[in-house]
Amino acid sequence: MEEADSLVKQNEMEAAIILYQKAIKDHPQNLILYVNQAVLFRLEKKYDLALRNYQVAHDLNPQSPIPFLGMGRLLILQNRFSEARDAFEAAIKINPDNGTALFYLGRACFELKDGQNAILALNRALLAKFEPTEIYYYRGRTYEELFHAPQSAITEYELYLKTGGSRSDEIKLRLGKLMNPSP
Repeated sequence: MEEADSLVKQNEMEAAIILYQKAIKDHPQNLILYVNQAVLFRLEKKYDLALRNYQVAHDLNPQSPIPFLGMGRLLILQNRFSEARDAFEAAIKINPDNGTALFYLGRACFELKDGQNAILALNRALLAKFEPTEIYYYRGRTYEELFHAPQSAITEYELYLKTGGSRSDEIKLRLGKLMNPSP
């Protein structure tokens, strides 16, 4: 599928999708073809088609966490956080130490205002060696917005800044408000 990858790099998504459809005709039991096509549909904002491909991939191999990860990320994009949480929990049942599933479960729980489970999942994601920058960001926001624990939020945001994350400007503003609260 190098040809499809090349087309994606050239932003020729429709042509890449056609290549995947041909490959799926030739290899209908290949889970990765459906997952890759689902990613392309997601990028094209064709969410129903992406979900359908993830479902086929899951049906082909119910013991793979990959389709659940894709479904969950897609559901987050659609602000369907409760369904996303369920998808990530299903992935974690299959692979309890999947850092990606744990991180996104934490993110979904944050969006659902479930601070306790957000922190638990984010902590487990950190232990599973998921990218710490994003974990510090969401732990900071959880402490700030859901627990109203400014000192814990400050600690997380300072850790975030040390990693050089792309949201540094936002974090500096948040830190300024936390360190100098208005009366």
